Amino acid sequence: DQLLQRLGASQSDRLASLENQAELVEQRDDLSITFAELYSQTGQPEMALDILSNHQFHAWEGGEGGAAGQYALAQVVKGLSALDAGKLEQALTHFLAAQKPPDNLGVGRGMSMYDVLAWFNTAETITALGDAENAKDYYQKVIDAEKRFSRWGGASALTYYAAISLQALGQKSDADQKLSALREFAQQKLEAGSEANFFTSKPSMVVFDDDPQLANQIQGHYLMGLTLLGLGQTGQAQDSFKSVLQLDPHHWWANYQLKRVPNM
Repeated sequence: DQLLQRLGASQSDRLASLENQAELVEQRDDLSITFAELYSQTGQPEMALDILSNHQFHAWEGGEGGAAGQYALAQVVKGLSALDAGKLEQALTHFLAAQKPPDNLGVGRGMSMYDVLAWFNTAETITALGDAENAKDYYQKVIDAEKRFSRWGGASALTYYAAISLQALGQKSDADQKLSALREFAQQKLEAGSEANFFTSKPSMVVFDDDPQLANQIQGHYLMGLTLLGLGQTGQAQDSFKSVLQLDPHHWWANYQLKRVPNM
């Protein structure tokens, strides 16, 4: 699967490959996590939850919280579908469930961006249901997570979610500072040459040669798109996300942002 991913295969093609080797996949925690993620990313969260509910996961170095993160993603995808159908109460049920992974997913709970989606969408949905006071706690979870993460690195997608959470809480000045830092970091990535990123989500055991300049361009365009989104410049944000997809047609997050942004 790692080879297919680096060869530019779509999530659907990667999923089909794993489905053809389902018995082998079921024997490995890491592949089961990827299997679940691909089901969620292709709009089949029920299949993802079936995998996650019927497999006993174990913690391993570098994989802490991975299964729980995929549980969060599957529930978020179900919640978003309910939200699109105007079923706010049902959506909220899924967003809250995303934050309560079952025990079989293993120890070593870490934080993923899928958890951030659960917190943020919980806050937005509670607000839409008319309970802005209780939504504050979930916006604050996003803000606090970004504070912890920023100690270890520069700006990131989490910076965007912290900024719009601050906007929701009426803290415009702090939100503007976050978006300014995100814009600066995104511009640095777009102007960077072939310097490799220190932080990477790719498994360390993989020995493929990646193109650092391409990675910087993808990250730069994506983060710039988030910055513009936070500033309300949706048309320009759309252009940035499309630039990501020109470089990586199967970039799930860029596709996600394009689908979720209104009036685009």
